[in-house]
Amino acid sequence: HVPVGVVGMISPWNYPFNLPATDTAQALLAGNAVVLKPDSQTPFTARLLADLLAEAGLPSDLFQVVPGAGTRVGPVLVETCDFLMFTGSTAVGRELAQQCGARLIGFSAELGGKNAALVLADADINAAASGLARGCFAGAGQVCVSIERIYVANEVYAEFLTRFAARTRSLRLGTGHDWDIDVGSLVSAAQLDNVRRHVDDARAQGAGVLAGGRARPDLGPYCYEPTILTGVTSEMKVAVEETFGPVAPLTVFETEEEVVERANATEFALASYFFSKDVSKIFRGAEALEY
Repeated sequence: HVPVGVVGMISPWNYPFNLPATDTAQALLAGNAVVLKPDSQTPFTARLLADLLAEAGLPSDLFQVVPGAGTRVGPVLVETCDFLMFTGSTAVGRELAQQCGARLIGFSAELGGKNAALVLADADINAAASGLARGCFAGAGQVCVSIERIYVANEVYAEFLTRFAARTRSLRLGTGHDWDIDVGSLVSAAQLDNVRRHVDDARAQGAGVLAGGRARPDLGPYCYEPTILTGVTSEMKVAVEETFGPVAPLTVFETEEEVVERANATEFALASYFFSKDVSKIFRGAEALEY
């Protein structure tokens, strides 16, 4: 393996340590230097990574942290690095890909996800309800691979709805570092506004709210209840735009062919999930979904 030189990294706020740490480890092991631009909301976590690498004996200057606004630091990093690793939004990823293409340097990206989960008619409903509660609401839904769309077979929809709602309502919302909190806060006022906008738009277009559906300033300034929306259609923002919050939109489907087509109808293709007792169905579905 031949080192490329200086690897530039632009990392997000939601996994501010392990994403740059794992990417940095690969780059350093391959013989490169690394310049990291952390998100402006989490610069001190990046400095912690630098301190730990120095303590571990990494030669001076091989890992540098350059905090600052993406609009100022990002262009300079792209203009000077030999390879760029980016984790963030699809819109910004497209711009960076064009800039890297113009310079003919390598580019790797993990971008947005409107990740779909398919609950087939033969699924273990208890397992599906429990798994989807974690997949939708862990990290308050602020995870690149969070489940943002749930498609449930008509035959098991009623049973799933009952169990998923009960599991969701039992989640404990709050702030702090106690282990008795299941769902924490959103990161900012902007993120809270985006979640409100999606839920309000869905309600205005006829979606039902089976659980949650409101902010909880009594628990924290950016807390929002784990929310289940029913009757979601493709015209609603919550069905097509990345929410990045604790919102689970539910849609019923009749056939597996239909649900695969609907799950593929998105520009955000990062992760997908299946619940079925038939392994062959899962493999067929994994091949059919464009993720």
